[in-house]
Amino acid sequence: MNLGSVSVALCALALSMTLVAQTGAVTSMSAGRSIEVAVADDEDAFVGIDVQSVEVERNATENVTLLTVENRFDHSVDLDVVVTGAEDNQRLNVTAVDAPKSLNSGERGSVVATVECANATTAEMLTVALSASGGGTSVKLPRDMNAQCV
Repeated sequence: MNLGSVSVALCALALSMTLVAQTGAVTSMSAGRSIEVAVADDEDAFVGIDVQSVEVERNATENVTLLTVENRFDHSVDLDVVVTGAEDNQRLNVTAVDAPKSLNSGERGSVVATVECANATTAEMLTVALSASGGGTSVKLPRDMNAQCV
């Protein structure tokens, strides 16, 4: 064997070792992604909400339906509902809220509140904060609505 053949053999060996050393499997990878979520009227949304108008006679206490909720997930969800209004309002008060604790897929339920109106005509903004969770998913939906003493 001459020196040229040995040099070619050594170069070929070095090149093949370099190629072997550079190939390998990726064991992990991470990438940052951003996501934007917007609220839109959608007949195919996972949770359907139908807000009702609320009117209660002056000097009266009535049970009124604030909204109707429909579970459009393919599994049941647990519900949590909180209703708030202006803390300093003495003329329109929400004294109790009754809502379903859960809804099966396709099921509808009503959020009903006991509303007291004083001897005055007034309008009040109420916020209904609804949370639905189950099956590894969760949705939080605040809805503002007008309530009136008429």
